[in-house]
Amino acid sequence: MKHRCLTGAAVAAVMTAGPALAEMDEIVVEATRRAENLQSVPVAVSAFGTEQIAKLQIDTTQDIGDNVPNLQTYTVTAGAQALQLHARGASVQNPGFNTSESPVGFYVDDVYSGRLASINLDLTDIERIEVLRGPQATLYGRNTIAGAVKVYSRTPGDELYANASVGAGDYDTVQAKGAIGGPIIEGALAASVAINYHKRDDGWIDNPATGKEQGEFDNKIGRAKLHYYGIDNLDVKLSVWGVDAENDGYNGIPYVPFGSVDGSGPLGDFYDNFSPNGTSGGDSEQSGGTLDISYELGDLTLRSITAVSTIDDNFSFGLAGGGFLGFTGVPGLLVDSDSNMDQWSQELQVLGSSFSDRLEWIVGFFYLNEDGDQDYRGFAGDGINPPAVDFLEAIDTETDNYSVYGEGTWAFNDRLSATVGLRWSKDEKDFSIDCLPGSGGTSTCVPTTTGLSVKLDENYDEWTPRFGLDYQLNDKWLTYLSAGKGFQAGGFQ
Repeated sequence: MKHRCLTGAAVAAVMTAGPALAEMDEIVVEATRRAENLQSVPVAVSAFGTEQIAKLQIDTTQDIGDNVPNLQTYTVTAGAQALQLHARGASVQNPGFNTSESPVGFYVDDVYSGRLASINLDLTDIERIEVLRGPQATLYGRNTIAGAVKVYSRTPGDELYANASVGAGDYDTVQAKGAIGGPIIEGALAASVAINYHKRDDGWIDNPATGKEQGEFDNKIGRAKLHYYGIDNLDVKLSVWGVDAENDGYNGIPYVPFGSVDGSGPLGDFYDNFSPNGTSGGDSEQSGGTLDISYELGDLTLRSITAVSTIDDNFSFGLAGGGFLGFTGVPGLLVDSDSNMDQWSQELQVLGSSFSDRLEWIVGFFYLNEDGDQDYRGFAGDGINPPAVDFLEAIDTETDNYSVYGEGTWAFNDRLSATVGLRWSKDEKDFSIDCLPGSGGTSTCVPTTTGLSVKLDENYDEWTPRFGLDYQLNDKWLTYLSAGKGFQAGGFQ
């Protein structure tokens, strides 16, 4: 199944002459893949600079949704490191599965992240956040039918900077974070290091099964960045990062099993969690690196973005009342997932201007490979007999995405401009699943004693155009009309 989205919008952006706004710092965004003043970009985008991020207390990825219209960000109930992104009525509610792909793209330093299973992270040393609304037809393309969220880390240069903070709060919460960056060789080489440690030792969710509280977490994140600019027109940025995030899960309301004497129903309220400690929660280990190279050649800019990442993500949760959940003699079910995903991507861009700068254009190529596996198990038990594996689904997935695109903006005069763009995208997907019998001799996946193996592969491709017209009424008002078509490839359940 394919997903397509076509939208049109007429929008007026305004910067008033009031003292507060008139004196505010200029916000530079790269929504059009070029560094431009936010007030002159004919795209529906919300942007936050360093000072705004601090003032609004955008400390985690989830906090972004609290400050952007029509963007909702929620964690899932098993592993709180996974995040749901909702925009314009589109979302995916099970981001912990390798087969799930969000209709809202997520980017860090212009690198697309295909997995939402591990993006709910503490933000440290962030320079800018941009949220693009609507289908990003040309310049981003893959799985951005509802929009894109872009996070940019700070790039070190000749200016030395350092910051650090330590805090403590309720529920035995502590946080320590800091960053330092500056020149190694003046005018040629700079480096930065950023770290963040965030821990809560006391939960806030009642657990009647154990008499303890849940809501604990222990998150560690670090990033190192190297910036070389010692040759004219050449700019090279290399960054490496790592994450270790653990939590004991959030609200999960177990139910009395169907067929019981008292009938089915919730065993507790919203803030109750009956999963004993150690059998509910999530943990994620991630690492990756990005090499971003750009070179200016006359009126042309050549850019290459190469990125790799690996994610080891786990979550578990109690699905029904009884058994594991502290009620002996009553059947219960614990669900456990262990997944791995390796991703690497390559993007090549050529940006230029022609006809005395009346035409600004970009052409590009994008390739992404995702290769992963996931074991999804159910453990049945009644609190008396040893637990048995009720089902095991072993899933393997691989995706190759190819895209070529181009977009140009023609300035008829100093006020009126038109934009035309086109992108071709193709997804090649391979999927296999081994659904194995449980310890009882049958499988909940298929009613057989031998299980079932399925191998599937599908290809999806689409052309996605974009058209735009903008008119600068004066120095403070920009009006524009934009229409674009988004595309999201089908997949497997």
